[in-house]
Amino acid sequence: MKVVEEKIDIYAPREKVWNYLVDQKRAEDWDPGVDHVEYLSDKRKGEGTKTLYRTKRVFGKELEFVMDIKKWKENDEIEFVDKLEDEVFGFKKIYGDWILEKLDKGTEFTWEFGFVVDSLRKRFMWPLLKYGTSKTTREAIEGLKETVEEGEHDQEG
Repeated sequence: MKVVEEKIDIYAPREKVWNYLVDQKRAEDWDPGVDHVEYLSDKRKGEGTKTLYRTKRVFGKELEFVMDIKKWKENDEIEFVDKLEDEVFGFKKIYGDWILEKLDKGTEFTWEFGFVVDSLRKRFMWPLLKYGTSKTTREAIEGLKETVEEGEHDQEG
């Protein structure tokens, strides 16, 4: 499996960052690539939660995918599988992980994506996919940082 990993330090408590992540509708506020989020399951939190995401343009087209949460460790980690409606460079399934680690002055947030590169086409497209995924993930985590930290300052003032 090939992995794309992006990390960022967020100057807010881990529990606060967690709350922004698990209220998946809030992704519309902090992730500039997300256009729409809709819960597909009755569950809103925990393993088995399924959520439809519609992105803005990624690689020149809008994408829809279903995020299916596979592992949930409160205030610590969420593992998920994104199942894409349409193939992107031959990929229909992407594995993801959100990891939060407590720091002295906040939280280190890591977002990993895993791609099974099991064909010649996928190996050929991997550098472009890696670049695009890194770029959009970096923009998303910077948006998360800004949104969470602004909320933290609003509470202080």
